[in-house]
Amino acid sequence: MVQHSPRFQLVPGDQFNISLGVIVAFVLATLKNVEGMPQFVRWNLGAYTNWNLIMIGVRCLLQQSQWDPFLCVNSMGVFLGFRTAFAQGLDENMRKKLE
Repeated sequence: MVQHSPRFQLVPGDQFNISLGVIVAFVLATLKNVEGMPQFVRWNLGAYTNWNLIMIGVRCLLQQSQWDPFLCVNSMGVFLGFRTAFAQGLDENMRKKLE
């Protein structure tokens, strides 16, 4: 069985092309603090959910199918984080209304 290296592989032997993902995450983290960027773009880059959507877009654009397990777990983490925060917010709102 011949194992092909992923497209746009930056480091030889990096079968999951993690280095490319780290560079994309670094660029996203840097762009959110660039003063020349429009405020709307900087505000949107401050949200982790948007980072996840951008990573999914980069995955599709560059055909990085080996990122799928990471993106699946990451998406579930974002979903569960929002779900937990939503549930806790509802609980607090109900307590305030019952008082």
